[in-house]
Amino acid sequence: MNYTQPEINELFLKFYSVDKYEERLKFYDNHFNILPFTLPDFETNLFTFFSEDYLQQFENLLRIERKNSESLQKTFFFEREHYTFSIKPGPAHYATFNNYIISRFLQADTQLKQKIQQELALIGESKTPVKTMLASVNEMLVILKRKVSCDNRRRLNTQFALVFLKGLTDFSAHGMPVIAPKRKKIIELYLYAQGIMYGEYIQLLKKNVPGQEEANIPFDKISLLKELGVIEAIRRKYPFLNKADMDKKIEEIIYLVTGERMAITAIR
Repeated sequence: MNYTQPEINELFLKFYSVDKYEERLKFYDNHFNILPFTLPDFETNLFTFFSEDYLQQFENLLRIERKNSESLQKTFFFEREHYTFSIKPGPAHYATFNNYIISRFLQADTQLKQKIQQELALIGESKTPVKTMLASVNEMLVILKRKVSCDNRRRLNTQFALVFLKGLTDFSAHGMPVIAPKRKKIIELYLYAQGIMYGEYIQLLKKNVPGQEEANIPFDKISLLKELGVIEAIRRKYPFLNKADMDKKIEEIIYLVTGERMAITAIR
């Protein structure tokens, strides 16, 4: 939008008359759009969301954000004057900034969530489609977590996945975002919000399985492996091992898949 100098002058005076940082964020967002670039919409297919095309886009956006120190301010130049609107957060406002951006992403996906809910309602009378969708979700998560756990170098693509999984884990544990007190990049907050959204998507799937209690649908790593038959497959693959060696073998494979050391008692 093109502004005249009198309009910008009026906005400038109003902007700096706002004391609360959160209100300044809203003011800035309403007039200038707080997001400096366009990001992909929510995607339920993790193979697509973490495809090379998407990951390259995330990496490019991160580079842009790192190089552009002016991404959180807007300056208007006129013949004799210029006006700068800045929302760069200080340490005391990091959490407020993070919370606002996450909320912004979640609000932007409200219509999509409603669409997903409507689609699930249409197939709600049959257990098979939703159960199949849940199994697919679980499989994609197992594969994603395995890739993450196997990357000891913690490449950038892995870091993107970890931020997404952090959002998913926080939603699973708390039902809402857990706001970090440290300053985060917008691309980080976007990926975290997508993890929250994915948790909501899984929750919607669970609610649309007729007669199925949510607690009966596994979600943690070990339960996922059991549900997919991985534990039983390991036992069938090594039938010649005695009990002690079998337990050790299962623990080793679980570590390779999840990146966590677990006693066999936790796996059973």
